[in-house]
Amino acid sequence: MLIGCPECNMRISSAAARCPHCDFPEPGTKSPEVIKAIEIKKKNQKPVECTNCGFKNKPDFPRSQWMFHVGEGVLYIETYEECKKCGDTHIYTIHIE
Repeated sequence: MLIGCPECNMRISSAAARCPHCDFPEPGTKSPEVIKAIEIKKKNQKPVECTNCGFKNKPDFPRSQWMFHVGEGVLYIETYEECKKCGDTHIYTIHIE
């Protein structure tokens, strides 16, 4: 996904570790386009079954807990969340291409 760098506004990959134009670090983590894409994916996220108790949780993806990983042109956003029934912790992932 091409985004505007939050610092210089040049078009770059959302998975870039640094902007090649201004060297801004992890531009995808602060880009309005990526944040909007995450919000859309969060809204459409299907419930995920807890491996401990079977309860179907809909992940909240709280922004304060986002962890970003880049691989093969894809930005991965992960968050740790507790099952709303048993409290077991799970990792949920959103992919932004």
